[in-house]
Amino acid sequence: MRIITINLMNDSYLNELEVGFDLVSYTYNLVKPIITQLQKKYFIKYSSIIEAYGQLKPIVAATNGNLIEKKILDLGCGTDPPLDINYFGLPFIPNLCRLLHELGAHPIGIDLGNLDNEEFEHHYVDLMEKNSLRFLPDFSIDVAIAIDLFTSPSLEERFGINAGKKLEENLLPQLERIVKPEGYFIHNGK
Repeated sequence: MRIITINLMNDSYLNELEVGFDLVSYTYNLVKPIITQLQKKYFIKYSSIIEAYGQLKPIVAATNGNLIEKKILDLGCGTDPPLDINYFGLPFIPNLCRLLHELGAHPIGIDLGNLDNEEFEHHYVDLMEKNSLRFLPDFSIDVAIAIDLFTSPSLEERFGINAGKKLEENLLPQLERIVKPEGYFIHNGK
């Protein structure tokens, strides 16, 4: 498993992923035909789709543009209604999983909130618990992603200072077990 730390404000991670195509255009062309469909189906704003698009780019790069049936594990995918907001004041809503589902991938959303009305596979899991991902088979995940998970305001509120570091230490051994050897863990740091 390769671990890639990204900055969603720029595409500097692309060199690590060795992308051999125009990622921005390719990803935009994937999303463009379903933007209106997503807005109507989930009553979401265009800006929320753009945020999910930003998170989708490294996944598209890691899968070499082939999302069909890829198992994408979204750790802290968000809920609707949201339980938390990020440092920009935006709610954590499962738009990435929704987008992946509409594009033919097999997203697996993990969160502490209610995801019962979602069409994608989802699980209510406290990731701070030891072996919290034990239900996932060995080497079954193509890409695991954690955006703003280690810096979630509610994480430190619930578990105290250094909660993000403790969470990362708990998750990494589990991810090494469930992510395919040629797979990726993509996150945006602590």
